[in-house]
Order: sequence, then structure tokens, then C-alpha cells
Amino acid sequence: MGYSCSKDEQITETDVEIFSPLLNELLFLPDTIMLEFSVSQNKPIEYIRVSIDNGNHVPLTKNIFINPTNNTYTGKIDLLMDKLSEATTLPPYYIHIVVGDFSDVRHYYHEIKLQNNELKYTGFVTIEEKPINLVEIKFHNTDYERYSLSELSGIYSGSAKSDFSEQIYISTQVPELVTAIDIHTGEQLWHKEPQLPYPEFTGLYSGDNKLYLSTAIGRIIGLSENEGSTIFTTPVLKDTIPRNIISTENYVFADFTLRTSNKKVWTSFYKPTGIKFLWYPTDYNTIKIFPQIGNKAIIFTNKDGLGRIILFDIESNIIKDLITIDNHKIDNVCELESGQFLITDKTSIYSFNLLHQTDSWVYETTDSIRDIDFEEKTGSIFIATSNKVEVVGYPNYSNIKDLSGFNNLKSIELLYTD
Repeated sequence: MGYSCSKDEQITETDVEIFSPLLNELLFLPDTIMLEFSVSQNKPIEYIRVSIDNGNHVPLTKNIFINPTNNTYTGKIDLLMDKLSEATTLPPYYIHIVVGDFSDVRHYYHEIKLQNNELKYTGFVTIEEKPINLVEIKFHNTDYERYSLSELSGIYSGSAKSDFSEQIYISTQVPELVTAIDIHTGEQLWHKEPQLPYPEFTGLYSGDNKLYLSTAIGRIIGLSENEGSTIFTTPVLKDTIPRNIISTENYVFADFTLRTSNKKVWTSFYKPTGIKFLWYPTDYNTIKIFPQIGNKAIIFTNKDGLGRIILFDIESNIIKDLITIDNHKIDNVCELESGQFLITDKTSIYSFNLLHQTDSWVYETTDSIRDIDFEEKTGSIFIATSNKVEVVGYPNYSNIKDLSGFNNLKSIELLYTD
């Protein structure tokens, strides 16, 4: 029961009852959580807003608005929840219901428990660029056998995958498209075109049940992963091009390059609204960004031919620490475990420990490395070169499997289902 006083001292009585999920019920993610509830009060309801929040009262789902026509509402809504990331894992968790009635706003909290479902590793995807503007996507199972194939017209420009929607997303040029593909069947589900006057996608990132896209007009957009509809957008930052994107607890963060020069800027946006928060001019060339708890980021960059690893506080908009790699640059990065990363430079792979700030050589390939990823459950490192995938064990770095027969291999994505 909630109470508040309006300007004429009339007491507003509001009842909120949640039928499902139950108080302190344990829910496994990713999932679509069905909320069944009722609201009634002694005066008309202007709106009801619903979300699932973490312990800092930061929404983990899209805010859903309901506009009843009188002073009661009973119904069911679906709340799409991705798995909890390191940046958003902050219990306790609440179903947060806000009731507004033209003169006052009341908040109601219903505690639930959230836990990531144990995802099952099901295989991997190789993305290969063929002659005559053709991208070939091959789906492989855990025995390294191909079980599906999908082809796209165009030149490969980027990829991302979502454990929530069980889809992989490929961006291409000529034509300029992002395509969603089902990881089980290889079926192409939907396409998204960029906006004029600079119709190009320059980066992809999957998080918050959204596919975030960098666009060459200077804007980041967020699509619902299942349908591809636009549910998030930032203002256009004129004469800039965003590239690498991450999502933290409160912000979307990306590196931008000025269209008319090589100057760069790191920019943050409020997640609920897309409004620009802060920007930070930099002369580092950003390679990859990893979100961290507390609205922080680890940014892997290059400058003057050497790698630079930066700990950046997004909320304070300051560099907290700068680590210089003395003997090599950074081409690709993947995370092994919290604070432990693999860095590639041409044919070499280095292990970097953030806590001890150590960097050591661990493995060598015969051809330049184009992509690298780590499968934690099997302890396997996947290394993509132009014509081969090498699978290497961790932590001993012994060869497990070589897959050859590729031509102009561009990227590799690991696949998981719940």
C-alpha cells in the first residue's frame, strides 16, 4: 500500500499486487520474464512504468509504459532479460513499478533473485570472404564438423553474436547491411540498412538485449536483437564516426574519429535516454574496449607503434591508469578470465595480466592472426588466420586441432545456448 498527499491534501491510496513472479523467486537468465500484476487507486492513473532494476536502481530491462484509462489496471507484460554482465551484476534485484497520477509519483519494489543460466557451448562460426563480393558463414559443432552454411552478398565489415537471441549478426558493405542469422539453421531472419548521407555501419556490439550499431553519420543506434527494430538512439555527433562500443551499468561508451582528421574522442551516453554524457579527446588508436564493474572500461589501444592499455573511469571521465607494452603493438584481444587477456601482434600471441601488469609471449602462428577467441568450458583458444583455424589448449598452449581449407578467413564467433 502506498500513500502520498496532493496539493489539496487529498490522500491517494494505491494498491499494487504482483502475482508473478513470486517474492524472492529465483529466475535464470537469459529469459523473457512474464510479470502479472494489478494496480488500483482512488483516483485516475496517468501512467504505470515497469522495469527490472539492480541494487543501484539502474534498469536492466527496457522501461515499459502502460497508460490505463481509469483508476485500475490488471495485466501481463513480458520483460526481456539478457544474462547479467560483469558490469550489471549488483544484487539485490527488483521489479520496479512506478505509478503516476498527474499530481504525484509512487515507487514500488518487489525483490527477485537473478542468476545466469549455465550456457552450453555448441560450436563456432567461421566467416570467410569469397571472390565477387560474397561472404560465407559456416556453422560448426563441437566436433568441428560443419552443420550449416549461409551466404551473404557484399564485403565483410564486422560481426557480433548474442547468447540471448541465439543469433549472429554480420555487417557488410556493397550492399551496406546488417543481417541477423539463426545459429541453429543458418536462416537469415532480418536485415537493417544504415542511414543517409553516410550509409555505412562501422561497429557492432551485443548487450542489454540490444544490438548496438555504430553508424557513419555519427550516431549509435540500438536494435532489439530478435526483431531488429530500433529501440535506442543517440544524437548525431556531426563530422564524427563511432566505432568500438560497449555498454556499462549506466552508459553506452564508444570511440569516435573525426571525419576530417585523425583526431579521436571517447564519448559516453546515458543508457536510458541516449543523451550525450561526457567526451574525452584522445590520440590513442582504440582496438577493443571491455566493460568493467562500476562504469569503468579497459581500453586496448596503440600509439607510436606500441600497445597502450588504459583503465578509464567513464563516470569521472578520467584515465585511472596507463600501461605501456614495451615491445609490440596490439592487433586483436580476447579475455581469458577476469583481468587476464590474450593479445596478438602479427603472428605472436601474448598473455597480459592486468593485476600484475605483466605481458609475456605464449604462442606463435605461421600466418598473421586475424581474430582470436577463448572458450572457457573446454579451455580452448580459437585462432583465425587467413586460411586456417588453430585450436590451442589453455593454460598449456598445446595444439588441439587445425582446420584448414579456408580462403580469406575474416573472423570467428563462438556459439552458446541455454
